[in-house]
Amino acid sequence: MRFRLLGPLEVRSGDGTPVEPGGAKPRALLTLLLSEAGRVVSMDRAVVTLWGDAPPPGATGTIQAYVSQLRKLLGKDLIVTRSPGYLADVRDDDLDLVRLPALLDEAARTTDALAEAKLLTEAVGLWRGEPLADLPGETAERARLTELHLVARQRRATAWTRLGRSGEAVAELERLVAEHPLREGFWAALIEALYAAGRQGDALAAYRRAVRTLADELGVDPGPELKALERAVLAQELGAPRVREADRPLVGRAHELARLREVLAEVTRGSGAVIVLEGEAGIGKTRLAEAAASLAGAQGWRPVWSRCADDAGVPPLWPWSQVLERLGGGPLHAGAGADPDQSAFALFHELRRRLSGAAAATPLLVVLDDVQAADTTSLTLLTMLARHLDGVRLLLIVTVRTLGEELAPAVTDCLAALAREPRAQRLQLTGLTAADVRELIAPRSPGADVDELARVVHERTDGNPFFAGELVELMAAEGRADVLPPSVRDVLDRRLDRLSAATVELLRLAAVVGRDADLALLEAAAGLGAADVITTLEPAVAARVLRADETAWQWRFSHALVRETLLAGLSRIDAARLHARVAAALQDGGAPVDRLAHHYFHAVPVTGTAPALHYAREAAAAAREQHAHAEAAGHTRRALSLAGGDPAARHGLLVALGDDLLRAGSLTEAQDVVAEALAVARRLGDRERLAAAASVWGGITLWNWRGYGVVDEPMVALLEDLLHGACDRDRARLYGTLGVELAYSDRRADRVAYAEKAVDLAREIGDPVLLGRTLNNYLIATWGSADRVARWLPATSEALAIDGLPVRTRFFALLHRGPLLLHLGDADGFAADLAAATRLGARLTGPDVRPHLLYQETGRCMLTGDWELAEELSEQAYRQYRQTSMWGAQFCRALHDFTFRRRDGRLGSVLGSLVDVAEELGMPLMHALAVVAAAESGDVTEARRLRRRWPDVVPLDWTTDSLLAVRAWSALALGGDLAAAYESLLPYRGRQIVVGTAGACWGSYDLVLDRLTTRMSQGRS
Repeated sequence: MRFRLLGPLEVRSGDGTPVEPGGAKPRALLTLLLSEAGRVVSMDRAVVTLWGDAPPPGATGTIQAYVSQLRKLLGKDLIVTRSPGYLADVRDDDLDLVRLPALLDEAARTTDALAEAKLLTEAVGLWRGEPLADLPGETAERARLTELHLVARQRRATAWTRLGRSGEAVAELERLVAEHPLREGFWAALIEALYAAGRQGDALAAYRRAVRTLADELGVDPGPELKALERAVLAQELGAPRVREADRPLVGRAHELARLREVLAEVTRGSGAVIVLEGEAGIGKTRLAEAAASLAGAQGWRPVWSRCADDAGVPPLWPWSQVLERLGGGPLHAGAGADPDQSAFALFHELRRRLSGAAAATPLLVVLDDVQAADTTSLTLLTMLARHLDGVRLLLIVTVRTLGEELAPAVTDCLAALAREPRAQRLQLTGLTAADVRELIAPRSPGADVDELARVVHERTDGNPFFAGELVELMAAEGRADVLPPSVRDVLDRRLDRLSAATVELLRLAAVVGRDADLALLEAAAGLGAADVITTLEPAVAARVLRADETAWQWRFSHALVRETLLAGLSRIDAARLHARVAAALQDGGAPVDRLAHHYFHAVPVTGTAPALHYAREAAAAAREQHAHAEAAGHTRRALSLAGGDPAARHGLLVALGDDLLRAGSLTEAQDVVAEALAVARRLGDRERLAAAASVWGGITLWNWRGYGVVDEPMVALLEDLLHGACDRDRARLYGTLGVELAYSDRRADRVAYAEKAVDLAREIGDPVLLGRTLNNYLIATWGSADRVARWLPATSEALAIDGLPVRTRFFALLHRGPLLLHLGDADGFAADLAAATRLGARLTGPDVRPHLLYQETGRCMLTGDWELAEELSEQAYRQYRQTSMWGAQFCRALHDFTFRRRDGRLGSVLGSLVDVAEELGMPLMHALAVVAAAESGDVTEARRLRRRWPDVVPLDWTTDSLLAVRAWSALALGGDLAAAYESLLPYRGRQIVVGTAGACWGSYDLVLDRLTTRMSQGRS
């Protein structure tokens, strides 16, 4: 594992996969332990850090639960219990806050200026923002790390000066003195860099600026070093016209253009397709999409363009709304009163119908630009549409920034899903070759040594077309080569410097609006007339900072980096003022609430919290109506940050956020949020609010929300207490939730009785939604019962017969019943239920839907003997399910490792990992699997050692049926009580060994019984 704390906490596995450590409190605890890596952090310090001087009751137990959760996520050896608390055991190379001072020390020791600059660049690159950002309050360690970062930046600039890279040094030092104008050392380094660049006058001007700043702010004169530098400088003793992008030929993309021509021809013949253009910013994705649109237009196609907004202030479905608007229609609607779980399917059907209609007469090309910024619901529709392109003359071209970008899980899942579709292709755009760069820049560099220039530019930009073009144009404007900056931001800063102050001011306003801005909004927000806006922006268009839409009065920043550079130049209060102006203009124009929420949130220092809170609530509600729960959670988080101290308001928001997070698959964060909601309700003394928060954990599910073996005793006590005086509806929810919470408890009779009472109450009330929920609770509570078959078959049949049962509830009822039918030997019934669930799954959008189907498909393939496909499906399920924070991915990976390697006789290759998982999860089933793996791989001594090491227990839960079979295998391999094993399996004669919800299928119990019979008869003979 690698840990980054020089910014918000970031954890990555050895292969670079991001790992989410949980909600705010687990993140703060992990940050605290890592900030003291190798040293013990006392329990008292951890409690004070997380809760201050007023910790809640049971804070120590909560810390222990967080540690257990972190060990499950990150490995059991990371956090070591060491009196009087815990210690983080991390290698220095895996921790950026240790790596930073180490790089500074290494740079100080080297005598090679180039090596020093590289080491310092690596050190600066570790920085991602405020260090230890997840720790509350100010800390001395944060101040120390901030100072080290500044030292690294200054020393790197000084190294650049020594290497003759004065232009880069000056740009960095100018930023440093702007950020820290009272540090004389930064001013001294800037003066030296300017002098080294041959800019003696600028060096003296910098000295005068320093003198004025020190006098104005502190009332002091500069120190001896600065005065000496001034004397040394005085004594001299110190060491093309722009072309529009669309008019330029597309260079270096012959292969991609040829493939696009082929796809256009295929789609014309009636087969729809998807092309994904991916790569880093500036690599030419949009330019290639424009070329494809031109090709299609020349062949009589209808091209339609849509751009995903990357300013987070737009409503769900914005990309598709633009497409449909440009096709002459209105936005998508799921339909009034639609089942929330069916809405995505309804939206998809409407979208496909309207696109098919548009493509009926003329082939249709739809470009979705910058899909990395798309909302979750839009991505879901894209994935569904890619599966249903038969008979539609539609080509979807999707551009997505995949390099240098931390993609949201929804984007990653969408790309993975598209990769599996036969009608979809992903084209990865890479940098141009040196020859291509030469062709690109030759028209812009008359009179230059183009070969040498192309070599330098290619080396500096790695062939990125945007970077290359920008660098060459700056060189032409400046007439010098030594101003080549180290990054595009430097290029853009210089470009902006050549524009008037009025133009830059309006550009900053446009940057706050977003990537695109229209005339009406800029008029209203800037308080200017239309002619003034157009005239003021004309120089920016000429300078290619903006691109003007030739069909409407709209502008778009030529590149996202242009906008980012403008925003970076704003102070927080200046940005807030601009957001306030934009919000007011949008409000007058009746803009979607999502955009208003975004701008009012960033305008809080100017407008106050009231409008931001109002629109955050409205935007969350609007997102839920579109069933975009991830987006709703984001708006609700903002609302919470603005709600102040009103406990009643906070409670409602917390319960809503907990529900959104569960639906979005963020279980760990949901736990923290619900815990806070419970604490607020307790402070209010409000039992109804307590019940509303506690009942969240009785929501519809296939597997228990809790980790294996976990019983939250305080929650159980609370639920039991809340039953007194509750109304029937609340009692039904509370009883059902109790059944689920006690699923791993030894209070078997109670959990079954509670679940039965919940179902009885729901039947009396007559609410199909409540009855479906309580029947789902009943299945979880009665798993492992000796009479499970007699309980589950009527319960699942009752659920599936309910009129008005929500789609999600029906989906999980099928996934519960199907594996039970398989267990009883009804393979056809299992296949039928799985097929029906798969059809329903197409209407659902939850992050656990597809993995659960894939896991059961894996079991089905084991049953039919298609082992290669089973392994492929298992891997897909694991990759998708681990993106959630719900329990089960690690277990399923270990279960499948055992199953696949046992089949091919290579259990020894996974024995170590099976033992590790068994230790970490503490599951008797995993213990037994590790014992069998050791025995059948030939290490009988290790198998016996492991069998003695772990408790010999058979819990009554969802593992019971399969655990008994594994214990029989163990007895056969190691010698044991064969008669007892035989007796335990007799009730299962004629049935199949099915693990859980068919994650693995191991054949018939009869085969195991026959082996036991044979072995026992051999022992008697």
